[in-house]
Amino acid sequence: MIFFKEGRNKKKQREHFWKIIKICRFSMSKVSLFEKKYLHKIYPEMCEGEFEILLNEFKDEYNSKNL
Repeated sequence: MIFFKEGRNKKKQREHFWKIIKICRFSMSKVSLFEKKYLHKIYPEMCEGEFEILLNEFKDEYNSKNL
C-alpha cells in the first residue's frame, strides 16, 4: 500500500496514486520499485510540475534498465 505525505488532502492523494499506477501500467513490481526509490521524495507542498518530473525520472530510469 502506498502512503503519501500530503496530509489530509485526499483529492491530491488519489490523483497521485492513480498517476503512479498508470505510469507503472498496473504492475505491482513497478509500484513497489517506485515506492522504494521515489516515494520519499514526495512532500506536501510539491506542485504538480515537480510531481510530473519525478514520474518522468522514474519512467526514464525504469526504461533504461529494461532495454
